[in-house]
Amino acid sequence: MKSIILLKPSNLTKSRKGLVDEALSQLPFIETWTIDWLDKERIIRIVCRNEGSFENSIVRILYDAGIFVEIFKD
Repeated sequence: MKSIILLKPSNLTKSRKGLVDEALSQLPFIETWTIDWLDKERIIRIVCRNEGSFENSIVRILYDAGIFVEIFKD
């Protein structure tokens, strides 16, 4: 089973996209992610394999990269 997580970043710019890519690529349970640059809120969509509780890991690794997010589950 897979989960889709929607993140609403508060400080994401195109120049910081590399930070998101580098941070999320470190998490093995994440299969893919996209950033909706056309949406003014720049929603990040993440597809994850269900492997326990992973939301805190995602928020923490992005926080450590300087990206602050709110989580919305789909």
